[in-house]
Amino acid sequence: MAECTFQYIWSFGVVLYHLCSGVLSFEGAFKKAVVYANLGEDFPLLCQFAPNLPCGIQSVIGHMLQRSKEWHYQNAEEILKELKQFSAGTRVEVFSPRIQDVLVPASLG
Repeated sequence: MAECTFQYIWSFGVVLYHLCSGVLSFEGAFKKAVVYANLGEDFPLLCQFAPNLPCGIQSVIGHMLQRSKEWHYQNAEEILKELKQFSAGTRVEVFSPRIQDVLVPASLG
């Protein structure tokens, strides 16, 4: 079931990325090229397409899109916990595959 959860969270992250940015995570002339890009390349940073999206939300989506199980959410409760922290205005960990272990107040995000 853990593998299934990983895939569901990652897939939901792809959908949220698209909804928040207005663009597909990757585009290509062929379906195989898009699949390969989704599985093997880093997603473009969300802030490039949605600069007004709070850092906390960008972080949650970036965390959902991690392929490394070490950095990926283990379950939906972890996502909910971070979203609640963000909405309460408490500090949330800003997560990006390129920027890790940086803390900012949610009010700045």
